[in-house]
Amino acid sequence: MYSRLKDGVLEIACPDCAAVTHGLEEVCPACQCEHFRKVSPGDGATMSSGSDRYPYTVTCVNKSGKTIQLQADDFHLISDTPYSDSQEYSYTRNTDAAVVTARWSNKRQCYQRNGHQRVSIGHRNAYWDPCF
Repeated sequence: MYSRLKDGVLEIACPDCAAVTHGLEEVCPACQCEHFRKVSPGDGATMSSGSDRYPYTVTCVNKSGKTIQLQADDFHLISDTPYSDSQEYSYTRNTDAAVVTARWSNKRQCYQRNGHQRVSIGHRNAYWDPCF
């Protein structure tokens, strides 16, 4: 899948049929595959920083879909120990958290904050690497 910014609008090519779509749509307009998902306020997100992951909520999406704003969610350990790969957390929305901005990176094919923190859309996931 490739993407590029053309005239201020994000263009993405479907990996199945190579049809080009504008913005982030639910399904490919040509083959109806679901490789595209529109980002909406309220969607869960995960920001990665090194091997750690932090849960966020999308609060705003600009018209082109290439810039989003996020707020950090609160998360609490519910598994037995934080010193394993099977950490489990509960998540709650924190409307008082600071708002941060992430932008779509054509080069890396994902949203990024500050050019290095990857943001995944569609799920919340917390993880603290016990080795650091």
